Amino acid sequence: MSSKIRNDGLELLIPVEEVIQRYRLILNDVDLVHSKDRVGIRSMLRKFGSAGMEIGIGYKMAYGSVLSGDSFQLFGLPNDTFLFVFSDVSGHGMEAYTTYIKLRSAAILAVRKVNETSAGEKIRFDSIVNDIVETFTNIMEDSVSRDFACVIFSFVQRDEDGKVRFHFFNRGMYYPYLLEQEKGTIHCRNLNNHDDNWKPSKNSPLGSDFRKLIGDKYSRDVPAVLTVENGARLCFFTDGIIEASDSNEPAEEFGFARFEKSLVTTFHHFPQSAVNTLYDEVYDFIQNPIRQSDDMTAVVIDVPKNSVFDGKE
Repeated sequence: MSSKIRNDGLELLIPVEEVIQRYRLILNDVDLVHSKDRVGIRSMLRKFGSAGMEIGIGYKMAYGSVLSGDSFQLFGLPNDTFLFVFSDVSGHGMEAYTTYIKLRSAAILAVRKVNETSAGEKIRFDSIVNDIVETFTNIMEDSVSRDFACVIFSFVQRDEDGKVRFHFFNRGMYYPYLLEQEKGTIHCRNLNNHDDNWKPSKNSPLGSDFRKLIGDKYSRDVPAVLTVENGARLCFFTDGIIEASDSNEPAEEFGFARFEKSLVTTFHHFPQSAVNTLYDEVYDFIQNPIRQSDDMTAVVIDVPKNSVFDGKE
């Protein structure tokens, strides 16, 4: 027998079959978006050169969730430049996914404007970020939403000597880990920490409440620039991996130490193999998938050992 569902405050009664059909359509759209993101990122990074930048992607929603706000997108810009957007929005479920769509739309509009007007001109990364930030925040304010998004914008370029340079604009996300090998030793750097040669900068997450709170500083982003040696590896990650907890009392988190050990151990594996191993270790640690209370996303990018780039696949 067909039942009906009532939305509080509304007289409209919706048949259960229609609710299920809408739900399935949403899930299909989500799967399509993330499938295209995976294919698009791999394809565009391979255009970086004859050796190709290989990539591994891990994406696991919180237990019981069917929608997520974790996202990863790659956009092509003029002059063989790319913009990698890695984000984690507040909440779970439909609200989080809706916020992600708003952020994605803002990024698409900003990139489209640059690609249509900046051919042959020097690209201003800060201007692109500001455009995305303001558009997204205005949308959130107009919709009276108090949700927010943590985002790291990574502009990727090639130097004349073939090395890859990242320009990071960080809005409340973790910086990636950087792994490099020198004389047989693997060096693992947590780019969230300062040292003599690296000064990470970070601004607030994106949201109308943050803009009201910090005023003009909200739109002032200072980039952190990193030149990466050929053969290096970067691992972007969301906090769901670090904060995954076991069943002990009190609960212990997976933490940075285990995360770093996994990255070092799998440095010589293909990127996707390294990601798969990381997730196996996280699930072994938490013991039961039901304990995964947050979305977990990781993207591993290998910079080619070959310094020759020709922009062809």
